[in-house]
Amino acid sequence: MHKLCAGRTSPHMDTGTMNILVTGSSGFIARFLIPALAAKGHCVVGLDKRPGPAFGDYFRFVYAHILDDGAVEDAIRHAEMVIHLAAEHKDFGVPESLYYQVNVDGTETLLRHAARSQIRSFVFYSSVAVYGDRPTPTTKHWHRHPSRLMANQKLLAEQRVQQWIAQDTSRKAIIVRPTVVSAPTTTRICTG
Repeated sequence: MHKLCAGRTSPHMDTGTMNILVTGSSGFIARFLIPALAAKGHCVVGLDKRPGPAFGDYFRFVYAHILDDGAVEDAIRHAEMVIHLAAEHKDFGVPESLYYQVNVDGTETLLRHAARSQIRSFVFYSSVAVYGDRPTPTTKHWHRHPSRLMANQKLLAEQRVQQWIAQDTSRKAIIVRPTVVSAPTTTRICTG
C-alpha cells in the first residue's frame, strides 16, 4: 500500500494505483485532474503557492513555491510520478526573471528531486505557444520558434525534461502542449 494512502479505505486501492505529485495543484487544470486521478485510485500530493480546494483523504497539500527546495523535497517524497502543471504565465506585471525562475529553474528543481527519488515518470505541461505565431494548425513536427517570453521559457523547460530522460533510459516523460484549455462547467478559458 502506498504511504500517502496508508490510512485510506477505498475500493480503488489495487496494484495499479500510484502516489503522484501534481504541481500547480490549485490551478484550473488540476481542479479537474486531481479528482480524476483519485477516481482511478491514485493518491495525490499537491504543491502550489496558492491555497486550493481540499480534495479529500486521497490528497495532501504542500503550500509552497516551486522554487522552495525543501518543500519540493517534502512533496516529492514517496511519489512515483510527477505531473508538472505549475507555471508563471501572466502577461502583465511579471518580471522576466520570474518567468525563467519558475518555468525553467522550477522544472530543474523537480527533475533533480525526481532523479534523487528514483521517479521514472514525468508529465510536463508546456504550451502550443512554443511553435510561435502560425497562420495554420501546427503538428509536433513543426520547427519551434516561440515569439513570447513565456513560450521561450516553456521551450527551455522542455529541453531540461529531454535532458533528464537522456541521462537514464529507464525514465520516461510526456510533454503536453495544449492550445486552449476549458471545461464544460466554466466559461473561463486558459490559453497557452
